[in-house]
Amino acid sequence: MYKGTVIFTASFKGFSFLHIEPLEFRPVDKQIEKISISAPKGDIKPSIGGIVYLSKVKTKEYGADIAITMINRALDWLTHKYDVVIESANVTGSAFTTLNPESGEKSSVSASRLCSVTAKPNVSDVLEATITPPSSEIKKLLESEPSSIPGENNLWLYRAALRSESQIEEFMHLYQILMLLLSGGTDKQKFVDDFIRNEEPNVPQTPHPDNKWNETVYSRLRNELTHNRLGLDPYITKEETKKYLPGLRRLTKTAILQSG
Repeated sequence: MYKGTVIFTASFKGFSFLHIEPLEFRPVDKQIEKISISAPKGDIKPSIGGIVYLSKVKTKEYGADIAITMINRALDWLTHKYDVVIESANVTGSAFTTLNPESGEKSSVSASRLCSVTAKPNVSDVLEATITPPSSEIKKLLESEPSSIPGENNLWLYRAALRSESQIEEFMHLYQILMLLLSGGTDKQKFVDDFIRNEEPNVPQTPHPDNKWNETVYSRLRNELTHNRLGLDPYITKEETKKYLPGLRRLTKTAILQSG
């Protein structure tokens, strides 16, 4: 059996970042003694990082795996709550010691650093985009029982969507999440539109080309991006998609919270 530490970092993506003063929290997993995290304010390349303190794990490899799993879960929670885009966590260093020194196995230490910076953005721009939640609020969130967080099993879907390479890709990813959660993965637009109309009673609607029903603007844009509808201007569709992306984010977050 081993105890050890795993050092991690994860970059923010986009134009909104978290500022977290150094704090420690204790997740419910008994194999982890504590996790320290921080997200400095005004960094040239905004990121969140820290150390996972493992109390008792069977192997070093398993310890590193469980550490990164717990960190990515915490980053899923932060992304969903604060709408910041956080990339996958990377292990930048680790150290393990055996809990049975009589076995003759030596402790091991490994470390690496990720410090390549290719551009220097305006620091004032970074500060303007920074969100600074109270440390007590973050600590309470990260120490929650997973079962107490609505939709916890699906929070990773939201973070994955926000990490898309473009706004169009994100829109399609978010709509696919609604399909997954509301229609059991089947391509049944009706379930999605009914949910949207319930959440946004004044949502713009237009007749579906089959003239059998009205579809919400979100479904229309999704269909225009994926189907060959005659007489459309792709540029207008893309601009509308960007306009309604924040609304689709809100709807997807709500659907995840209601998913259990």
